[in-house]
Amino acid sequence: QLHTALDYYVRAAAMQLADGDMPSWLQSLNAQAVTYDRLGQSEKAEALYRQAIAVAARDRLERISVFLQANLAASLLSAGRFAEA
Repeated sequence: QLHTALDYYVRAAAMQLADGDMPSWLQSLNAQAVTYDRLGQSEKAEALYRQAIAVAARDRLERISVFLQANLAASLLSAGRFAEA
């Protein structure tokens, strides 16, 4: 039920962003990106990973940034984009 999960992740992200809970918001973006990967929509996943990585870098959330970068690399590998990964 990936589409249902995606709906919940989007709703959670909106609430977390409204509360200013950036680490949780980034986790929800990651969950959305993983779901898009599983749905075969790697472009949407990549955009979310890159958005989350930029915010994590800006806010100096190093552990979250590294985690997101690893997930982006895995996504790129799955899409056959080996050099970029």
